[in-house]
Amino acid sequence: MTKTDWDSPRVRAELMRKLGRQEYQRQYEEHLSSSIVATENGYPIRMIRAPRGGPMYVVVGLGRADYSLEGAQAIARDAPKAGAAPKVQADAIHQHNATKH
Repeated sequence: MTKTDWDSPRVRAELMRKLGRQEYQRQYEEHLSSSIVATENGYPIRMIRAPRGGPMYVVVGLGRADYSLEGAQAIARDAPKAGAAPKVQADAIHQHNATKH
């Protein structure tokens, strides 16, 4: 069995056509889960193939990445804990709710 190149838009489009939406989604989610190499501060860190070749580490939920696992872990450590509402957003929600009463 050959390994699927999930980093290729062309390959993913062909798989979608060949497998159908539900089976494609199941396999893609399985791939995403299996590509998590670490978790830092509540953020999963996935390894992908970088456009220049070699690995790149994506901090899921932050939209940021680094070419080293240590760099990605530092990005995650410096961010608010995963799942915590950003302070600005939390303050805005509180103010909005206070003006409704």
